[in-house]
Amino acid sequence: MIITAAVFKFIVYFTPETINDEADVKSVSEVQLDSDALYMMPFNSDLTVAGQEVLFASSDSKTAQFDFVSFQNNKVLVRAEIFVDKDTLDSDPIKKLFHNIIYPNDNSLVRIGKTGWIHPGELATDMKFDELPSHSCQVKIRYTAINPLNKKVNAGTFDYNTMLYIVDFKGNLLDENGNWVKAE
Repeated sequence: MIITAAVFKFIVYFTPETINDEADVKSVSEVQLDSDALYMMPFNSDLTVAGQEVLFASSDSKTAQFDFVSFQNNKVLVRAEIFVDKDTLDSDPIKKLFHNIIYPNDNSLVRIGKTGWIHPGELATDMKFDELPSHSCQVKIRYTAINPLNKKVNAGTFDYNTMLYIVDFKGNLLDENGNWVKAE
């Protein structure tokens, strides 16, 4: 059974990815954005994105307000992925096991959430996580761009490190040690 699961996971990791657009997007022109609240990230002349500088994820719904913007002047499709240190994922030992089997030399990052592909001039407001870390921690947000005419051509990747705070929106925050404390 373990061998079958490992083969299945191997196939999933190494087959070409299906390019899916983000389902829940809004046009940037339809939304009133507070650009001062967003962190602007220019990659090159073809790509500038913006998003929340710090993420607050709901412990109940496993979502965070992300406000991921791909500006109208971009010439590429872009998506965001969120990675954490695998040691912060106490809740899913199976995911750690597969990560250790498939990536034995990479002991640091595991993807816990991603958006679909965002077109120029679109905004994705929320990000749904596959799972949340066991405590508030630093995360890496990786932005990947592809050519919209030939989706097999990578147009660049860049990373941004930020904090992910896990909250219950009842006044409590999961601290860096995994304890619930009153948010102030």
